Amino acid sequence: MAKRGTKNPQAFEAYLRGRYHFNAFTEEGFAKAIVAYTEAVAHDENYALAYAGIADYYNWLGVFGVLPAQECFQAAIASATKAIEFDDELAEAHASLGFAAVAGNYDWATGEQECRRALELNPKNSTAHVWYSMQLFMEGRFDEGLRHARRGIKFDPLSSFNQHNLGWGFYFARRFDESIRQYQKVVVDNPNYPLGFYGLSWGLRIEKRFTESIEASSRAVELSDNSLFMLTCHGQTLAAAGKHQEAEEILGELEKLSETRFISPYQIAIIYAFLGDKEKTFENLEKSFAARESWTAWMGVEPAFDFVQTEPRYLNLLEQTRNPLFFRADTLDKNLTDYTTQKNLLITNPDSAAEKIPSADKKPNEKPRYFYPTLIGAAVLLAAIVVFTAFHFSNSNQNSNQSVVLLQLVKPKAVAVAVLPFATTGAKDDNEQFLGVGTADLVTSKLSQINQLNVRSASSLRRYLKAEKIAARHRARNRG
Repeated sequence: MAKRGTKNPQAFEAYLRGRYHFNAFTEEGFAKAIVAYTEAVAHDENYALAYAGIADYYNWLGVFGVLPAQECFQAAIASATKAIEFDDELAEAHASLGFAAVAGNYDWATGEQECRRALELNPKNSTAHVWYSMQLFMEGRFDEGLRHARRGIKFDPLSSFNQHNLGWGFYFARRFDESIRQYQKVVVDNPNYPLGFYGLSWGLRIEKRFTESIEASSRAVELSDNSLFMLTCHGQTLAAAGKHQEAEEILGELEKLSETRFISPYQIAIIYAFLGDKEKTFENLEKSFAARESWTAWMGVEPAFDFVQTEPRYLNLLEQTRNPLFFRADTLDKNLTDYTTQKNLLITNPDSAAEKIPSADKKPNEKPRYFYPTLIGAAVLLAAIVVFTAFHFSNSNQNSNQSVVLLQLVKPKAVAVAVLPFATTGAKDDNEQFLGVGTADLVTSKLSQINQLNVRSASSLRRYLKAEKIAARHRARNRG
């Protein structure tokens, strides 16, 4: 049992269930995964592998745009760091931290360091190869990235996501025919896999096979139960196909939804790029960077943005993401105006110019330390205070264990929902409450699909649980 990372069979079984659901790579799968992972932690509070799973959950919740990016990636960093504290030689934890470092902080050096450490610890870990390949794709290091993508498949050939990842790499490398063939294989092998049709539509629309591309993106929306992430993809495909009215209808729907929930500005920028609206493309790319979306790290290799590649605003944004792709381009003029072709950006051997990458202001070999920015902490604390106050005054004569709190915002008819951790009946200590936390995250994911609600994640309000326990102790002491 020790090789499984825990001696507790129930914890191990819960972790395996979590991984099974996570590998579906759907919002519903993620919701089920977090319940299983937190159940595993409830059975074994020191279970590093379960914390690594929780980190992956938050990483991909951020990628899919279910909740605001920083809310997700900072939680992922915290969970991965905790996993490493429990087991510094766990490859999965280092790989998850590497993914989160790039996606959440644009910390490319730490991302590569952690992924390389993961592969050093376990060269056959497919997830580490796949997470690392994605960073390499972002940097335009396609030969290396595709090698690691193939190794990910070699060590886990049954993973649909690993197969998808190879097609993704071909797409960003402008090897569109190979990308299409790879995705055709994915959807044949797994005809109910939304990401397969999602990726297939990308290559088809670039190759102007619009009828097939629209069919593929429509199928992705259907299979994902009308996921907004897939809906934005469908809007991109319609825009690329010249169906501007239909694309603009989707834009209108997404804009309305953005009043009550997070909608990825980056994905919106791609729709405008295919519509040929340069100003709206930049407007949303800048919003994406301001939100610290992980997707902004892909902008240097996204074919949809080829038409603005020489624009100073584009190059300025690319520089702000600190993508090594920017600093390793030998032909880049200091005034940011010398790019004339895509080949200037998409390089495959960046080592010769590595010294141009700005340092992360760390001492050599110093282990990076992560913390929640003060602003985010203040915002979370404020949210917790508001929720606690509303909960207290609206439920003073009701059961204090009620878990869903509705807050009326200033804007008429706009409602925010905060799902607090459920109490676990018979829990002996705080660790057993993790199951309630996981259940709250599942409910949050489901509620986020309701257009009229502005959903706050359980992770952003977890301090409430601690605050309430402290308050309860004070009340008990005063009564005594």
